Order: sequence, then C-alpha cells, then structure tokens
Amino acid sequence: MKNILITTSTLPASETDEVPAFVMDQAIELKKLFPSLNIVMHAPHNTYSNTVKIAEKNSSYRVHRYHYFWPFKWELLAGRGIMPALKKNPLLYFQIPFLIFFHFISLLAVTLREKPELLYAHWFTPQAMTTALVSRITKIPFVFTTHASDVSVLNRFPFSKSLVNWVCRRACSYIAVSESTAKKLTHFFAGASDERALTDKLSIIPMGVSTDVHRISESERTKVLSRFRLPKDRQCMLFLGRLAEKKGVSCLLEAVAQLPSTSARRLHLIIAGDGQLRGELEDRSHRLGLTNVTFTGYVTGQDKWALIDTVDYACFPSIIDSSGDAEGFPVAIMECLAAGKIVLSSNVTGAEKVINEYNAGFVFPEKSAASLASLLENVLTLDQSRKNKLQTNAKRLALNYDWRTISQQHYSIFLKCCNDGI
Repeated sequence: MKNILITTSTLPASETDEVPAFVMDQAIELKKLFPSLNIVMHAPHNTYSNTVKIAEKNSSYRVHRYHYFWPFKWELLAGRGIMPALKKNPLLYFQIPFLIFFHFISLLAVTLREKPELLYAHWFTPQAMTTALVSRITKIPFVFTTHASDVSVLNRFPFSKSLVNWVCRRACSYIAVSESTAKKLTHFFAGASDERALTDKLSIIPMGVSTDVHRISESERTKVLSRFRLPKDRQCMLFLGRLAEKKGVSCLLEAVAQLPSTSARRLHLIIAGDGQLRGELEDRSHRLGLTNVTFTGYVTGQDKWALIDTVDYACFPSIIDSSGDAEGFPVAIMECLAAGKIVLSSNVTGAEKVINEYNAGFVFPEKSAASLASLLENVLTLDQSRKNKLQTNAKRLALNYDWRTISQQHYSIFLKCCNDGI
C-alpha cells in the first residue's frame, strides 16, 4: 500500500491550534514508520482555526479542506467538536445536512483525483457514512475508527440500526478506541442475520502516545510554577482537556470543595484547557470558595509537557453528559500515564479497565463528588513506596499505546484491507 486518504473533522491547522491533534499525530507516526506511504488528509474548513487563510504545511501529509456553508465565517460545526457546537448553538443543526452533503461531494472529488488504495474515516457520524458511499461508487476499500458516542448519537433515529449495519457491511474493517466504544457500535448488530460476521471485523485499538516523554530540569520546573503561579509547597493535581460537559470538571471542583481543610491545604488543582464552559467553571470555583485552583487556559507543546511533568497526579472525572455523549479513551490520559503520573479516572473514561488491570491509578464512579473527595483524601496521604509502584505501573501500561506499536497495528489492518479488496 502506497496511498491512503484519511478523512476527519478533527485536524489542527497549526501547532498552536486547539483542535485535538490525535489524527494529525497518527498520520505523522505512520509516515515515520512507513516513509514511502503517501498520505492525503481531508477535513472541513473551520472559522476558529482560520483555515481559509492559513497555508497548511506538513512534511508527512498533504491537506484538502472543503467548505460546507456560506458565508464561510458561519462554518462553526467543526473545529471545537460537533456535539459541543450543537449544544452551544442549536441553530447549527441546520448546517448538518450541508456538512454531510459537501463532505460527500468533496471526498468523492478528492478520491477520484488522488486515486488512493484505501479510504480511512475518523468518526462514524458523518465521516464513515459518507465514506461508505464513496467506497461503493469508486470500489475502493475503506476502514473507519469510532472514537466515543459518534455512533450512539444515531439511536434517536428510527432507521439508525439499518444505517449502521449498512456502513459496517461496506467497510472491510473498523476500529474502536476502547471496549466501551466498541459496545456502542456492536449494540446495533444485535439480531442481525450476519451479527457474527459484523462483530468479527471489529478491532479495539486506542489512539497512540509518544512514550519519549520530555523531562524538565529543576530550573524549568521553577519557571513553570512561576509562569502559572503555582505553589511550591503543595501536591499538584492536573486536569487536562477540553472544558465540555462530558469532561466532568464541575464534579471535580465539587469534590475539592468537600475536602477537609487539612487535605485542601495539601492540594492544588490545575485545570488546563479551554472550551465553552470555562467561564461557567471559573464562576463555580469562585462560588465554592476555592483558592487552590488555577485555570491555565489551553496549553500545548512544551507548556503541556512541562505541566504534566510538574504535577503529582492527574484526574479525569469524565461523565456521560445530558445528551448521552461520553469519552472514548482520551489521549490526555495516555500522555499522563506515559509520564508516570498517578491517574484518577472516572468509570466512564474508556480507560478505567486497563487502569485497574495494571494497578496504574484509581477509578471512581462518575458524577459522585463524595466518592472522588474520599479518594482524594486517601491519595494525598500515599506513602512514597506506593507512589513509586503506581508510577512504574503507569509507565508500563503506557508502553502498550506507544505510537510505534499502535501505528503498526493500524497499518496491518490497512494492508489486509488493500490486499483483500471490497
């Protein structure tokens, strides 16, 4: 296989872009592992990243962007997550048919021009659906990855089971990033005459992480503490991610507020991320009277790794939100594990099972501030030998998700699909 076309709604336009970078990272790592592979990326324009004016350059792939609404400044569905965008502005539901239609038109045009040997879609809705149709027209095999609730959102439609099963029959293989995400997909297979055949095409492979973690010096650590005004005499806990409902940060703030004063004085919470709920969460922190919380805003690159390296713990209090949206397996969790951080995870992050299996952290029930507060009290008093063991286990777990391993697994599936054809 020499040519692959990857279509997604999640593609950063630059290194400082707030769009999650896991699709970009996957393409870069595939190119490192297989230098002869020609990768073409296909994604919508988005106003947040100003993709109309930015000349996107990457030595690992070429980019084709497409418009889906006019005027272009109103293209607000992609770029910060489709589900969060719809929650923030329900009028954007009107753009969904246009996004699907122009994704199909653009993908078909790029496919006919580039003549890839494989089509690969990130997200089921709408990418896998339109890619299935392009695959049928062009006779080019396709694979898709489902990340979180991008399939289960279709439950509200009466024809969803038939649609999901049709797409999966067209695909030569499909990938879920966690067992919980896989269950959301296989739920649609129940009762199908070819249920076993549909299930057999499914693989569970999370996105990857670089385990070559950058360690910072003591002087760099001092600079980080100073830049973000972090205390030197407290244990620091990091939340890293987009500030959306499903991330459960409100529950984390509530848990910190419930800590006894002796425990609260030991802890400083760092909220690293941005999103539509930032103002609301900052207000909630003030109302709860929390003085041991820092909101850093969006961080990336060296600032992100410096924060990860500086903290003692990382907490991911994800929930199933009011619309049924949930996590797949956040890359941020893998990044913290790779750095040897003790991870506190809710039971719906998609990572809860492996964290328990490897004894690499702690798992608590979603939406339970009381349970999380109790856990925080215990974690803050861990002895050093227990911390060392948890940190070692975290690094060992992360090795399973090193990009070199994950990229090889993805490539093996791609190669088999190319060899087998449709």
